[in-house]
Amino acid sequence: MIGADNSKASVIQSAKSSPVPRRNFTLRARSTAPTLSVLAWTDRRASSASRAARVIGAAAALLVLVDCGGPHADGGVHAATAATQGNGALAGTGTSPHATVGANATADASIPAEIARVQAAVSALRGLPFRVAVPSTPQSRDQFRQFVHEDLAHELGPDKNAALSKALAHTGFLPQPLDFAATMEEAETTQVAAYYDPRTGRFHTVAAASNSDERDGVVAHELTHALQHQHFDLIAYDGGSDNQQRLSDDERAARRYVVEGEATFVMLAYQSASGSGRARHLGPLQVAGVRMTLTMLSAVDYVELLALLRTGEGADKLDAEEKEALDQLARLPPLVAVTMVDPYIRGAFLVSEAWARGGWARVARLYHEPPQSTEQVLHPIEKLLEARDPPVAIHLPPPSATAAPRFTSTQPLLQETAGELDWRCYFKTWGDPDPEGAADGWGGDLVTVWERSGKPVAAIATSWDTPADATEFEGAYRLSLSQRFEPRPAKSAELATAVTRVTTTAPTVDGDGQTRWTIRRPDGTLVVVRRRGLDVDILDGARADEVEPLLAMLRAADRKVVVASSPGKPDKVPRHEQAQPTHDRPRGSSSQPPSRLP
Repeated sequence: MIGADNSKASVIQSAKSSPVPRRNFTLRARSTAPTLSVLAWTDRRASSASRAARVIGAAAALLVLVDCGGPHADGGVHAATAATQGNGALAGTGTSPHATVGANATADASIPAEIARVQAAVSALRGLPFRVAVPSTPQSRDQFRQFVHEDLAHELGPDKNAALSKALAHTGFLPQPLDFAATMEEAETTQVAAYYDPRTGRFHTVAAASNSDERDGVVAHELTHALQHQHFDLIAYDGGSDNQQRLSDDERAARRYVVEGEATFVMLAYQSASGSGRARHLGPLQVAGVRMTLTMLSAVDYVELLALLRTGEGADKLDAEEKEALDQLARLPPLVAVTMVDPYIRGAFLVSEAWARGGWARVARLYHEPPQSTEQVLHPIEKLLEARDPPVAIHLPPPSATAAPRFTSTQPLLQETAGELDWRCYFKTWGDPDPEGAADGWGGDLVTVWERSGKPVAAIATSWDTPADATEFEGAYRLSLSQRFEPRPAKSAELATAVTRVTTTAPTVDGDGQTRWTIRRPDGTLVVVRRRGLDVDILDGARADEVEPLLAMLRAADRKVVVASSPGKPDKVPRHEQAQPTHDRPRGSSSQPPSRLP
């Protein structure tokens, strides 16, 4: 573990740098063609719904921008790995006495000299010793594809795969049903260049690097994961074997921002540093460069940037493998593509801000006191590092307790916390002009999907930080329904007349102040959106006779603010006992949200 005297390793000094404020930057990709090298850390037993965030995607999209940190020694842009190749990181003057490679690591003659050299540098930059050596093994793309196929088969049987796809498509998180296992297999096998397996303590290289700098960047990222596991236990941090800690997918996704963000941050430091091995170090200007780079990258719309890379002026410089990788990413829905990319760059921004506030000791606190939601890591300064904005945990009573209708399945197809990240993906899927704003102010949610006579029906409970946030979400969600259910432009008049359009009733206001909208889906079932105070509850696919019992179940939901009293032991406090946060809203000075629907 990191001692108190190691909070600022001598090779990485803060130079009294102040936190870089978040701003919106207009970024244009350069024409330099990147090589696609994607990195991941894996746990075979991770849940299928959360494994999408394990792999870094849109590698080219990220690296082309990293040259903002400063030129490479050869004067060109070195864009080789998704979050790794680039310039800028941290400052330092020499080797820390705490940043030495352990005796067991240096004594292992099986470690190639070039790996040992990077290992020594990573240890020095990170200020942590390797307790044991980290072996590496190359894999062919076919060998890796077989590994992924077996991995997914272990996690997802045909029934579970079909249920997950049906539930996510029914609720609009996916634009249409898809073979989730096949999609993830294709995504992982085309995007991964290397990965670290904490179960074996070994990292594997899948794609050959075109030069030594690319190779060293990939190795530095994976060795950082090895350091994390040796000091913080990545398997336990991800919930333990088979998620024994029963973390929600949103919690696990938030922790992934820490893991991948730190590895990306150290990797950027490695790419910017001077010297070799344990003498590798950086100066204050490189620190400022990498932090500004990460600030800009954290504001990037990755989907739009990916489209620019595929069609922009640098597209003709991509080779066939690079084009196929970018095409594969472009085919992925936002729920998969965005969650693959975000933990690396926005996670690195989070780690950069934590490091600026207390060095590596402050970064280590992110392992001992993990983030509780993707909301916290998407707004790291105001909702995690300066003061925590705890999530609201929501639990539904059993359907029988509220006389809700019985459904054919004994267990829900899906019951999970979506979190702010997934709601951003939802709104991006349906073309919201400001998906981040629509999901901002998230407080908590629970998405439950059952099956009745082969058809899904969903009950979604959400809570928001302020009534204005709840109103904005409600408006954005109702607007999304017109995109989900109204027909696309038909090829003929016959097709146009055959499609039933969405029917919306006028809103009603009940005696307790709740506003309710009812929308008829094309299949005749109902979507009901009910807002009351901080809560917006949704039924999706309900029959008319199911509406009141299901709304009663949502009304009876237990909603408690999660307060972490000690690491790993969160307390849940009734929401009415908590002072509600009033965060500054990024969409304008008015406390009222912009009108989305009449």
